[in-house]
Amino acid sequence: MDDYNSVTTKYISLRKNNKILYEKIEALKKDIAQLHKDVNQQQCWVHDYKHRLTVRTLECDSVKESVTVEEQSAADDNSHSNVADVANCKDCQKCP
Repeated sequence: MDDYNSVTTKYISLRKNNKILYEKIEALKKDIAQLHKDVNQQQCWVHDYKHRLTVRTLECDSVKESVTVEEQSAADDNSHSNVADVANCKDCQKCP
């Protein structure tokens, strides 16, 4: 009878451990799913940010290219009287 009780006790213990492990596995699956969702959102944010930076860079480049030679010489004199001068200033390197 002791063998039966011992086996029954071990079986019950194994069932409890199995239930605990199952619950932990399910919780981990939920955590992993949330992490995947967070990573996807971060990747979308990074892609959007890179796109906005690219657009802004292209806008800055087009402004720099549209400046005439006369405006460039005025910018070299560090006279920042208008937006074109600021765009060509090598000291501040800012886009308007």
